[in-house]
Amino acid sequence: MKLFSFLSSWFSKKEELALSFSIDSGKVIGSILGLSRICQPKILYEVSFSIPIKDKKPDNIDKYTDDMLKVFERVVFDIYKNGLAHLKFTTFGSRRIKEVYYTFSSPWCVSQTRIFSLVKPEPVLVTEKLINDFMNEQKKILESKTEQDLIDQTQSTSANPNLQQTKIIEDKVIRVKLNGYFVDQPIGKKAQTIEVVSFMTLVPQVVFKSIEEMVAKHFVELKPHTHSFALAFFSVVRDFFPKEHDSLCIKVDDEITDIAVIRHGAVVEHISIPIGNNYVVRTLADKFATTTETARSVINIHKSNDFEKNTGQKVSITTEKAISLWYTTLKDVCVTLAQELQAPKTVFILVKNPEEDHFYNKMKKEKSLYTQNVDEKLSICPIDVNTLSKQCQIAKMYNNDTELYVNALFSNKIFQA
Repeated sequence: MKLFSFLSSWFSKKEELALSFSIDSGKVIGSILGLSRICQPKILYEVSFSIPIKDKKPDNIDKYTDDMLKVFERVVFDIYKNGLAHLKFTTFGSRRIKEVYYTFSSPWCVSQTRIFSLVKPEPVLVTEKLINDFMNEQKKILESKTEQDLIDQTQSTSANPNLQQTKIIEDKVIRVKLNGYFVDQPIGKKAQTIEVVSFMTLVPQVVFKSIEEMVAKHFVELKPHTHSFALAFFSVVRDFFPKEHDSLCIKVDDEITDIAVIRHGAVVEHISIPIGNNYVVRTLADKFATTTETARSVINIHKSNDFEKNTGQKVSITTEKAISLWYTTLKDVCVTLAQELQAPKTVFILVKNPEEDHFYNKMKKEKSLYTQNVDEKLSICPIDVNTLSKQCQIAKMYNNDTELYVNALFSNKIFQA
């Protein structure tokens, strides 16, 4: 009996059940994860539902938010009803779920690089406590403001004037200036002027509170972990490519494309452009005078080459025009970016299947982002299901979604820390 008790206690410390939710501009993915300190994470159950696509891009943020929250609630209930029942047929049996991991993508989060200045009448000794206390004061001030106060309209179109206060879900000090000069090791030095460059991600309080309440209806006493998907994606990419310190990490969602700028091994900028998969869908719907749902079917049929020649050509031309606008918009952002810092030559893009992904193939074909040059010698690296699945265990019955794998790997990394 003592041996069984010891083994049970040992395994409970090495493995744990957790919920995982990924919320982006077009869908909500939920899963039950088996996290482990000694082996790969297991995706034990998965469910995802799309936010209903409109004939026009969402312009009523309140309605858009309500639609997302309804989908989120549906995902939570499915896990409660079907996911917990499924667990009984796994090695985890009826063990209790103890943690929950949330990742947010645009427009449900806003990431910014901010500079905070501290000026003292006399030079002071710079300590970790001094910087931490100062940053905690600044975070309280930020969280008292609205999303509209904080968002940079030139980099994102997700501002919502009706949302109230925000919640900081992650912040990281990137660099520190002492008396106007960047210092690699500021602790222990004296300065009169201290500038802290910090990367922060904020989520509207109304969204975060609603999500927490929905989860709490069915799952109690869960330890929460909340991050941007940009950080999760970068963290996973870094594990696969540890020598790449400067890069772009791109994720194309249904309504928005998110771009994380990586410099010296850290996320220093996050930019969103208001074009994604649904732009292609709406462009086809307009061209063929049909509904968005039919247009989605047209895309799937086109991938399998089941159209007669003339129709197939029309679909190809229309799709190419839509993808070209996306690429032009992306390039405009990157050209501006290159004026502010040294442009990364490595680009990671999250795709399900590189051969079928229009966005990845467009970038691979054009080979330039920052200038008008034909070839900038960019390295365009797809992060696909085949790559991610090698580090994660999942039943064949579930949807091979790249976000699902990223969340599982990132959650497991936090669990192991």
